[in-house]
Amino acid sequence: MASVSTALVTVEEFRRMEDPPGFRLELHNGEVVKVTRPKYKHALIQMRITELFNSLLKGQGRALPEFAFRPYPQHELRVADVGWIPRGREEQIDREDNLQGAPDIVVEVLSPSNTIPEMLKKKALCFNTGCVEFWLVDPVEQLVEIIPVNGAGHLYRKGELIPIGQKTCLVDDIFSEAD
Repeated sequence: MASVSTALVTVEEFRRMEDPPGFRLELHNGEVVKVTRPKYKHALIQMRITELFNSLLKGQGRALPEFAFRPYPQHELRVADVGWIPRGREEQIDREDNLQGAPDIVVEVLSPSNTIPEMLKKKALCFNTGCVEFWLVDPVEQLVEIIPVNGAGHLYRKGELIPIGQKTCLVDDIFSEAD
């Protein structure tokens, strides 16, 4: 990620900016940051996870890909590769704004440009602002790590079942569209 601004920017000012070609912008602590757009395989995995959440948790909430949220109101506007929120929380969102705080479940599909410190910072930010479960999805190794806010994470491999609410899905199902 490369910084494109040094002045402290508010969400309102940020919303008037346009994404540069090949990138999208996010607002991190009042700093405008360029983030590369996902490649097709990445987008297919995001779509598949979104479908699985919406199918397995039908009626309980909603998952969206590229889920924009405001962890802190003034100087933060982030995007989760996939975010899920329960129905009651979704009903509280101002349709002309973004979710206040992080989604209850944040899923990050790893890209070659992601770093470990970056993911650790995002996980901490999300946990500090409402997230209860953080997923790291590795398309290369086809692994899914699920980290609850108050516990140790668990790594799921091909052939293993992942609990999603009261149901399960195979790790393989997440990567089926992208192979």
